[in-house]
Amino acid sequence: MNKAKTSSKVDGSSFLKSSFSMEQETLQLKLELSSTSITHNGVLGDVNEKHFIEMLSRYLPNRYAVDSAIIIDSNGQTSDQIDIVIYDNQYTPTLLDQQNHRFIPAEAVYAAIEVKPEINKEYIEYAKQKAYSIRKLERTSVSIIHAGGTYPPKEHKKLYAGLQLQE
Repeated sequence: MNKAKTSSKVDGSSFLKSSFSMEQETLQLKLELSSTSITHNGVLGDVNEKHFIEMLSRYLPNRYAVDSAIIIDSNGQTSDQIDIVIYDNQYTPTLLDQQNHRFIPAEAVYAAIEVKPEINKEYIEYAKQKAYSIRKLERTSVSIIHAGGTYPPKEHKKLYAGLQLQE
């Protein structure tokens, strides 16, 4: 019988813990490989961001997307470049896409994450500034008319922001 199937039948909780632990170890190995084999800091940062984006994309529902991007509001004001943005891909298109560059409307953003090689005061301040560059943007909302009536304008939730250690 399949080893994973046996493990899940014997102790499902341990099976889940072990499986997700291996996911974490796989990401850690990818980050270690990039940090020991990529000699350019900018490329290293891009590759590590993509490793996190790939992992997050596998676990979020398809309604949400994960990319590096700049956030834009309806007045044309923009944020700083953000390493990882989690946003609503179902109802809000990205704008002016070129290669791996895109603008994401401020209304669609749920979370912003900066990926850094270590966590220190300088990087924490840097991540705070990145979050502020998004939070200062105007987020609009309008009523949506549908067959059964009208949905009121959406109330925007607070933006989640974080700092991720890339090791």
